[in-house]
Amino acid sequence: MEVSGWDQLVRLWELIVLVCKFLWGVLRLLGGG
Repeated sequence: MEVSGWDQLVRLWELIVLVCKFLWGVLRLLGGG
């Protein structure tokens, strides 16, 4: 496996997770009060 390609995939996945957590937090604030 190509280490650089795998590293990019991991970083992309971490970014997606951060965005999902951020959006989930915003939805909780807006919906739950």
